Amino acid sequence: MVSKKKLIGLILLILILAIFKYSSRTSILLPAVLEPKTQVIVPSSHEPTATQNPKPFAQVVMAELKDFKDINSKVLLNAEEKIKLQEKLSNSDLIRRSYLLLTNLISDVRELNNSEHIRLLALDYLEKSLAWQENPAREDTLESLKNIMLLDNLSKIEDMSIRKSYAGDKMEAYGILKQYSPEALEILDSLPEDGRIRKLLKYAENLSQ
Repeated sequence: MVSKKKLIGLILLILILAIFKYSSRTSILLPAVLEPKTQVIVPSSHEPTATQNPKPFAQVVMAELKDFKDINSKVLLNAEEKIKLQEKLSNSDLIRRSYLLLTNLISDVRELNNSEHIRLLALDYLEKSLAWQENPAREDTLESLKNIMLLDNLSKIEDMSIRKSYAGDKMEAYGILKQYSPEALEILDSLPEDGRIRKLLKYAENLSQ
């Protein structure tokens, strides 16, 4: 007959074995979940990456004008290229960017001050845009060229050689308007005769005769 003391000891042994068995199973099943070895950091979708940052104005307009030049310089255009050229010439955003480039109204443009050929390319673009009589954005181009011609922004340019270059842009705009939209030059009559811009454009008029 088992004594009471031995019976209690047997019950305690069974309980200890049961607890050990349970804790062993837990240590095997749970560590991978409770204690991951590698921490994975997921970047927030709200933080801009390098590809999401907006490009500088000068970089954008140079790329667009180069694209225009590549198409426009071709002697023969296929149907697809003609459509692409017309889309370029009627692009109101590019017309506006060309205007800003030629009036030095964007701080980013100062990097292009020594790149006169870029501004000449912008003038060439505006000329082709205005020459296309059926251009749905022709009015935008017309207003841009008039503003380039009339805006008195030369005094803001300290470098004299650059100032002369921008003055040349105004004379080029005058020549484009005279060739493709001479009625637009009637606005010159409203300028004061002794004004700086009026004198400059009077000089351009004398050169074109």
